[in-house]
Amino acid sequence: MSRVLAIDIGGTKLAAALVDESGSLLRTSTRPTPRADVMSALAALVAEVTDGGPPALAVGVGCAGPLDLATGTVSPVNMPSWRGFPLRDELRALTGLPAVLAGDA
Repeated sequence: MSRVLAIDIGGTKLAAALVDESGSLLRTSTRPTPRADVMSALAALVAEVTDGGPPALAVGVGCAGPLDLATGTVSPVNMPSWRGFPLRDELRALTGLPAVLAGDA
């Protein structure tokens, strides 16, 4: 069974889900977005939804923009500490998976 890790990064909450090829949610979790060290909170969230199951094949992310798809960076207006943040590369390092960015606007 193919699985994808889905992540939503917002100014007030972080959400993650493990989704199968039919679109069914296998595991989900949310938590408030912290003011500092968002990646640590995201790492804990990802570990929570992926723990113990078969590995995901890829990770998809929704995040407010603007985003630069060529460089994989985001500069969400609601998260000032993330100006030019290399989200695609950080997610690849965190998960070891191919990462794709998409705007959530």
